[in-house]
Amino acid sequence: MQTNTIALFFALSLAVTALACAQEEKQVQGQKQDQSEMLAQGDQHDEGDRHDEGKKHDEDAKGHSHGSSELHAGAVIMTSEHHFEVVFAPEEIRVYGYDGEQKPINEMEDVKITLTLKKRGEDAEEMALDYLGPDPEAGRSQGYFTTSYEFAEVEEGQMKATFTVSGMGKEPIKFKTAVSVSELVTYACPMHPEITGEDPIECSECGMTLTMQAHEEGDHEKNENSHEGHDH
Repeated sequence: MQTNTIALFFALSLAVTALACAQEEKQVQGQKQDQSEMLAQGDQHDEGDRHDEGKKHDEDAKGHSHGSSELHAGAVIMTSEHHFEVVFAPEEIRVYGYDGEQKPINEMEDVKITLTLKKRGEDAEEMALDYLGPDPEAGRSQGYFTTSYEFAEVEEGQMKATFTVSGMGKEPIKFKTAVSVSELVTYACPMHPEITGEDPIECSECGMTLTMQAHEEGDHEKNENSHEGHDH
């Protein structure tokens, strides 16, 4: 009888020990799995950070700041391969073209731009723009497309413009923007204010870069955030 009791006690001890070992092993495995998941999440987080940083770097490299295409107080519209700066002056419309790196495109004689203006409650108007190439005597280092239009009766947010550009790719480029009227920007030499130009060119007298005239800076700041059409 005593022998059977000892044997039973010994068997129970072995069972309890085995159960404890199994639970300990399960706990260790769980800890290892948690650590693996945490490491994996950390890798994913790091990879996401690297992706975001790389994306930001790519966007900076592509010039998404628009800094080089805001020279004429216009609204900047960006397509997949080009930037366009549109200026709605009180009596004129201008369109400046830039490549993906924001460098002015001046060889545009074979390019055609048509425009549709739609005023709220009225029929749309269609027109073609003419190209004016660079002209150093006029202080113009960058060509642009232009047409005359009277905006005296147009209120803010009342009209939208749709542009169609042909000849800059296999397919026509289309983009839209709201009409926001501003004065045309002119540039002048800080040392020789009589030397002016349409672009920030070098002064013919001293070689300094012409700067935007003070009375135009407010219009430039007002329009520099009017970016639309970011269709990548």
